Amino acid sequence: MSINGYAKIEQGKTDIPSSRLEQIAQIFGVKLKDIFELDEKVILNLASWYCTNNFAADKNYEHELEKAKLLLEQKDKEITLLSDENKYLKNIIDLLKK
Repeated sequence: MSINGYAKIEQGKTDIPSSRLEQIAQIFGVKLKDIFELDEKVILNLASWYCTNNFAADKNYEHELEKAKLLLEQKDKEITLLSDENKYLKNIIDLLKK
């Protein structure tokens, strides 16, 4: 679901189809009827559950991003080394031609 779509639902600008409500209930592990009976306590519990689960996912993404950065750094070093080696070999070829 897009952020804009979610914002429109929160602002009451868009009606939620029952299929979407069922998906939301399933994500939060509650019954559809429970969504209509939400009170402040239930909302805080759901928000806490959602933040906790997404925090773990965010940490995993951070780890994957860090691995990708390290791989890119290693590739950059390899490219530099190969470029230097290429220059060195070209110098040797020029010297041999003379």
